[in-house]
Amino acid sequence: MNDVIETAEALHASANRLYWHSRDSVDALAARLGMSRHAFYQSIRPEPAGRACAGCGAALEFANRTARQTGRARCSGCGAAERITPPAVQSVVVEDVLPAPPPPPGVRPSFRGWSLARWRRELAAVPRERAAMVGGAAALGVAAGVLALELLNPSHW
Repeated sequence: MNDVIETAEALHASANRLYWHSRDSVDALAARLGMSRHAFYQSIRPEPAGRACAGCGAALEFANRTARQTGRARCSGCGAAERITPPAVQSVVVEDVLPAPPPPPGVRPSFRGWSLARWRRELAAVPRERAAMVGGAAALGVAAGVLALELLNPSHW
């Protein structure tokens, strides 16, 4: 059990390190770690800004990379927002993190880590009514597009 906890903690630490010290997209980082986008975002913790709040003295933090890039820090104590000079970003070598877990034996992953068997199972779990509704909406969208093209065609004028 301790091995599982240690592995999960190491994975979350790697997600934080990659998120804060690389410019790769969240999707690419999550795929690299074998995590869903949601699980990746759940792993991210605010990064310390290295300064104290002018109002209460608590530590200032950046909520995300955009906030850090623009210098918008938030106080961890009182929640006050402050503008500070953004810090320089140090890149991380991706090979330093945990490798993505290997696929189960006998399953051939595609280029995105999805297997055909997994896709079929997930597709089979979709209720027929929902599939019909999505299919109907797609057909209606195609029909509306064709009608718009016909109406905008100058040869009909």
